[in-house]
Amino acid sequence: MDIINAKDINQNILEEIKQNAKGCIIRPSVAVIKIGENKKVSDLIKLQEEACNKVGIYFRIYEFDETTTELTIINKIKELNNDDYVNGIMIALPIPDKYNEKRLINTIQNSKDVDGMTDINVGRYISGRKTIVPSIALAVTTLLNENNIDISGKNVVIVGRGKAAGRPLISALINENATVTVCHSKTDKLKNYIERADILISAIGDYSAITPDMIKDDTVIINVGYTYDEEGNKKEDIDTSKMSKKSITIIPSDEIQTTRITMFLKNVLMCYNNKK
Repeated sequence: MDIINAKDINQNILEEIKQNAKGCIIRPSVAVIKIGENKKVSDLIKLQEEACNKVGIYFRIYEFDETTTELTIINKIKELNNDDYVNGIMIALPIPDKYNEKRLINTIQNSKDVDGMTDINVGRYISGRKTIVPSIALAVTTLLNENNIDISGKNVVIVGRGKAAGRPLISALINENATVTVCHSKTDKLKNYIERADILISAIGDYSAITPDMIKDDTVIINVGYTYDEEGNKKEDIDTSKMSKKSITIIPSDEIQTTRITMFLKNVLMCYNNKK
């Protein structure tokens, strides 16, 4: 069993980001909008803020509770769009169901869309045009490529189709010439798809959906998704502690999360350069 550690990869990229940020005439800045309470969202934002502070990027957080009107949030996004000192804007997903997620995301100016989520940026990405790539997609492809794990021509099974992870990963892996199969909570006979995977990416956020017996030998397992049990313990989608196959390669969710933060910082600098 081979467990991938992303520390050295991230350290090298972070040092490059830090030097690039230091060379900017005006300090790069990013604004993150948080709506409602969600532990996973709060954890991510905390990591983003810590990382920004380390590399010299100014981090702004705007928090709204569920009593806030959608118009109030839209007006704040428009205000940030017009602020020349804000280079990137991101809405931390998921948000409460009462809000129109699509409308809020598409209020963000495309050049400031730091996580590549607006319809225009998604369209550019799907069509292979240069654009801002979602940080989760960059994280997965970077770790695969940097660890010399072949993607081209491989059977990649993605379990999960959410906007924040599953869907960006579909385009990312297709762009890497993989043969991509997408499964989700409604997929019948999930095991039939998983047992054929060369690379298995779980982004479903359900630690009971995939069991070790479904996974063949020589599979690369990427734990993007995780959730918390009733005691508040973090649970990865796939419990790799029970894996007995020695030739399995595992990329844990913590390594994905760390690299996702690094790619987020990289995208902030891309947004900064878009304004030049």
